[in-house]
Amino acid sequence: MASTAVARGLRTMAGMDKSAVRKMVRERLRAMSAEALAGSSAMACKNLLQSSSFARSKTVGIYVFCERLREVDTWPVLEHCFRSEVEKHCFVPKIDPSRGTAALLEICARRDLEEGAKGILEPSDSMPSGAPRKNALDSDTPLDIVVVPGLAFDREGNRLGRGGGYYDRLLQGVFQRCAEKQWPRPLLIALAFEEQILDEIPMDAHDMPVDVVVTPSQWIDCQTRCR
Repeated sequence: MASTAVARGLRTMAGMDKSAVRKMVRERLRAMSAEALAGSSAMACKNLLQSSSFARSKTVGIYVFCERLREVDTWPVLEHCFRSEVEKHCFVPKIDPSRGTAALLEICARRDLEEGAKGILEPSDSMPSGAPRKNALDSDTPLDIVVVPGLAFDREGNRLGRGGGYYDRLLQGVFQRCAEKQWPRPLLIALAFEEQILDEIPMDAHDMPVDVVVTPSQWIDCQTRCR
């Protein structure tokens, strides 16, 4: 169980900019042992998997865990989605560094991934059959949930990324597709450690907030859209 101070949210000093907040949270993550990271990841994923919001979903966008980033390990969720009896379609990011954008491509198993930009596992361009992978950004099926990473979050759903802007642009693309098709927007869920929850974080107009933050000990409903 997280300490009371951490569970309530770490305080940020007035006037801290994004760079200062990122530095503070990175230091907290570096202080976590490998055992603490693994145990907290497992509990956060368990909280997500046991939620009614996830149980109802049929199409899931989700990031692929990268160990060096010291983020919540999503493999328990990915492996759950891969099970045939679960009947979930799973889409994961593929980054195009030259354009500063990302796609969400469908995968069915761990073998569909290869090392991509920044050393993070990404989908190969084609299915084993040679056919191109389905991209959620031009699919005829809406996403129900998108699980996003981040460096820091607050209880209002504000999200501070790592500075690349890939997820903000990706989510804008998802929302644009929803508008074109007149679909409801997917539920945006962040997985986070308690150490990443702050009282307040600095935000810019283009930053995309999330609806829910799931930690090892909390389900923080930021927008009251989910139950």
